[in-house]
Amino acid sequence: MLGQPITKRYDFLGAGQLDVGLAAGCGPFVQAKTGTPGAIVHAGGALKIPLAATEEAECNCAYFGDDLCFGIDDIKCLRIVAKITDIAADEVVEAIFGLASERNDDPDTIAEGIFWRVKAGNAVVLESDDGTTNKDDVATGQTLTDDYKEFVLDFSAGVLPRSPLEGGSVGGKCHVLASMSNASGQLRPVARSTVFDLGEYDGGLQLIAQIYKSSAADTGTLYIKSIEIELKDNLNG
Repeated sequence: MLGQPITKRYDFLGAGQLDVGLAAGCGPFVQAKTGTPGAIVHAGGALKIPLAATEEAECNCAYFGDDLCFGIDDIKCLRIVAKITDIAADEVVEAIFGLASERNDDPDTIAEGIFWRVKAGNAVVLESDDGTTNKDDVATGQTLTDDYKEFVLDFSAGVLPRSPLEGGSVGGKCHVLASMSNASGQLRPVARSTVFDLGEYDGGLQLIAQIYKSSAADTGTLYIKSIEIELKDNLNG
């Protein structure tokens, strides 16, 4: 129906394995890897993204092959259900998932995007960058371990007050609101004292889920159970 949001949902049921490179095997997602982290497969109703117990720097990433197909001004909401297992309380293994421009093994060098990041001690932080303003490692007060949690980025509800000289209040990508489920499974606002402003970026983004480590034998596995992205009707805004 015209004027209704368009929802794209990605589930990972059944058997499947991502191809390495730009030829998509299981839907639009492909694998990029550094080192020998192992295949990204469908397992237990989720996308399983592992690291290997090999003493080397590794990165394992499920992404759209740098096809930036979601225009940032079309995005209304992103919902991801994820968990992570087997990571130690150190800074060797980390993971990200969310929206990004061209990917990189080092998330700090991704030019534009907004994504959740799992750091030392399983702490969850949030990062955003529009090429001008960078918000790095903003604490949520939550953790992610081996129980699934829901993560929400709302591009439609936030309002950022500005002076009349600046054109008045703005919303959308200029004030992205974050929520995630707590230990009781209840969705709660997080990091709301920080304004995640992507207002200087007008291009496209892709979905990304990535786990990585420095040169060590540590392991870890990121599981993505589902991804749902809600978009505006391009004909009616």
